[in-house]
Amino acid sequence: MKRFLKQYFTFSRTEQRGIFVLTLIILALISVNILIPRLHLSKQTNDQALITEIEQFEQQLKNEQSGKEEFDFYQPDKSVAKNTLNPTPFNPNKITEDEWIAMGLNPKKAKIIINYLTKGGRFRKREDLRKIYSITSEEYSVLEPFIIIPATDTVKSFSTQWKKPEAKVFNIELNSSDTLDLQELRGIGPGFARRIVKYRDMLGGFYKKDQLLEVYGLDSITYKKMLPDITIDPSKIKKININAADVKDLKKHPYLDYYIAKAIVTFRSQNGNFKSVEDLRRVNLIYDDIFLKIKPYISLN
Repeated sequence: MKRFLKQYFTFSRTEQRGIFVLTLIILALISVNILIPRLHLSKQTNDQALITEIEQFEQQLKNEQSGKEEFDFYQPDKSVAKNTLNPTPFNPNKITEDEWIAMGLNPKKAKIIINYLTKGGRFRKREDLRKIYSITSEEYSVLEPFIIIPATDTVKSFSTQWKKPEAKVFNIELNSSDTLDLQELRGIGPGFARRIVKYRDMLGGFYKKDQLLEVYGLDSITYKKMLPDITIDPSKIKKININAADVKDLKKHPYLDYYIAKAIVTFRSQNGNFKSVEDLRRVNLIYDDIFLKIKPYISLN
């Protein structure tokens, strides 16, 4: 035990000095902390005039505090607008710029209102004047009781605003129109316009309007919308010469697949050139519905 205590509580000379100095510092801080609160430093003044002035100032603050009125930010002072404006009953849709100025409105603000009316604007109710950005809420509060808007002005303005626009009339020829022309049709955007042109080029042209229903994604509702505005010129159809076309050329057409194209070429090689379009009926796989669909696109030379 003695060895243990000696190991932990034996200090060198330098350590002993450090402990001593640290103890003195701690005692000094404790003394200062005790003495400072007990010191009362007061400064007396013999200047009676200064004392009197201070007392009067303090009394004034108390009086102002007791008689102070709360300021209502939601009810601003309208005295400036009242002193500036001198309104009489008026219709804001009828009075001139000079009449606005005569009532006390700033000339610049009067011009803004006249420009608004010149461009087609109308005041249909009193509150509409508040929407003029140059009119302050204080000015509107002064003017509002004098605003008179007849019912006839309101009805006229409403009927003018909601006048039904005239529908545009188009005449788009499907076999010669481009994508921009087609976009003029109701319900046709850039995507449908490109699809219509692409399918038309594959066919060689349209010979009847309901072929549009074969365009991918084009439904009957959209078709009915565009129907009154389209026409077809069958003379612009590009035809296939069945006496010269090979299988590769024939099968490009949407109404012919590889097997029908092969059957046409085989029939021609075995029987010679076709003498009439009706000879196609003799080809295997050419049934009546296919023949009627392909007939407008066939030529013999």
